Amino acid sequence: MTRREQRNLMVGVGLTAAMAIGCGSDEGGGPATPLAADDAVDGSPVVNGCHQASYVDRAGTPTIHFGGDLDDSYSPACITVSMDQQVSWSGDFEEHPLSPGVAPSVRGTSNPGTTPNPIPTQKSGTTTITATFGATGYFPYYCIDHEDDGMYGTVQVVP
Repeated sequence: MTRREQRNLMVGVGLTAAMAIGCGSDEGGGPATPLAADDAVDGSPVVNGCHQASYVDRAGTPTIHFGGDLDDSYSPACITVSMDQQVSWSGDFEEHPLSPGVAPSVRGTSNPGTTPNPIPTQKSGTTTITATFGATGYFPYYCIDHEDDGMYGTVQVVP
């Protein structure tokens, strides 16, 4: 089953099915699989497919990995960090160019997130970039070349 078919199945059968498929954690089970709908699953906004139950809490200096064995996905895709915390993205930006914002394939069905978004656009060069989140909110990001395959996520920043 493709990532898009999995995502559509999760939206159709709700949060319980999403959790059974593996949504919400990369702890020993692969990357989080974000939803692609605007339904507030648990009263919180769905931003770039991420909802409150899908965020993975990351303390310290979290890194979002992508590419390689992860193919067209981020791990974890949906993370929660504290204000003024740094988040790094590590992978091949030439193969998976990073852009801040809501993925075009889910625009109109996603909360737009918080602006300004400190996530930089990165299309080549370095294998690791870092962004510092100085405000609370929801900061979406996506792979320019693979967002239609579900390669997107959100950084949730809390006080």
